[in-house]
Amino acid sequence: SGYRKNRRFLFLRRHMCQIALPSGRQDPTFERINALNLQHSIKNEYDVLRPSITLVLLPLLVYGTLRFSQTFPAVLWPKSTQYYVPASFQYDETETFFDNSIWTYGTDYLIAVFMAYGTSKCLLCDGGYLNASLRWIAAGLLAMYSVSVIVGAFAHQYFTTLDSLNTVTFRILWTVCVATVAIAGGFIGAVGSELGMKFDSYNMKTHFKVPILPMYFWVGWSIALTIICIFGGLSYKRPACDIFIAGTTQTTPTAYSILVVWSRYWGQQRYNNHNDNKEQDQKDSSSSNVVVESHNGVTKPSETLSTGLSDRVDIRIRWAKHLIREVKLSDRLIFYVALLLNAPLLPAYPVLLDYKLNLGLVNTLLHSNLLVAWGLQFYSLWCFCQILSGLDQSILTCTKNPNGKVKVHLE
Repeated sequence: SGYRKNRRFLFLRRHMCQIALPSGRQDPTFERINALNLQHSIKNEYDVLRPSITLVLLPLLVYGTLRFSQTFPAVLWPKSTQYYVPASFQYDETETFFDNSIWTYGTDYLIAVFMAYGTSKCLLCDGGYLNASLRWIAAGLLAMYSVSVIVGAFAHQYFTTLDSLNTVTFRILWTVCVATVAIAGGFIGAVGSELGMKFDSYNMKTHFKVPILPMYFWVGWSIALTIICIFGGLSYKRPACDIFIAGTTQTTPTAYSILVVWSRYWGQQRYNNHNDNKEQDQKDSSSSNVVVESHNGVTKPSETLSTGLSDRVDIRIRWAKHLIREVKLSDRLIFYVALLLNAPLLPAYPVLLDYKLNLGLVNTLLHSNLLVAWGLQFYSLWCFCQILSGLDQSILTCTKNPNGKVKVHLE
């Protein structure tokens, strides 16, 4: 399928480049084909970890993160061991508490509606070649959240007795509820990998190097945690504790995604004096069939666009400057806060229980925090999708003069 798409793409590009257009006139199809040509040649210019390293790193990180999640509550507060009692889906009358008030399942349903809305917004936002993967990853993350709270709300509403909690039906439902939270961590990590690939493709400068984990790493991560969840590795006497432990497994992918964005140099001045390969660009300008024109109509030979490596570097710098201009400090801060905002829930839960607060009230407070954190995650990812869509649609316009020169206008 990919081979056929590339053949069709090259066929269209070859034949569109033979069309002679009147002066000042633009052919939209020709414009799109040339923009896709540049994007296609640049998109995959990044390095990911080698499979041998990835396959060794995956089980180590999964095991380390799992052990961290299971022991960290006791490190934060020793009394939390009274509430985080392993169950393996075997519940009893003395230590099992499962709230069935409308405050719990009602707020779950409310969150589900917002997450479903966010999923649709990510899928239906302005699409293009450059943001297609990120749109699907963001939609998948929000869909996992939506499924988790819908299933959790149903369980809280209809499984009201101890006997019902020990049924196979509840085990299946609660496994889905908890596993989707763990799988969401894989999507969070995939966001970091996708952004890292984009940033590397556009040659964005870094303060420090963060290796790009391949997408199959996060698929393996999600599968491993799901298997652990199915066999009761995240099950506790208080079923709500399962969610907090599953949420804590998101620590590694959350830190990874934050580091990917934080490691990049977001100062505009670093890109203002790019003179690499200038002599080679000048040589290409005399023989290339493509010239570059800025908005003021001045053609610059050093910015000639051809198929050479130096020209791809030049256009990558321009795209990096576009991202730096559009991704504001506030956007990055929202991204960081959105991923970290659920962190206080882990220590807060046993403390609130120790104060003998009503379970419905405790769950309502925690769900309110969830709604804000997940809502900010949706907003920040949607902003990244919109910015990449703007890069895809407006960074390039192409025309062809009667003399056969292809003119590329850059913002």
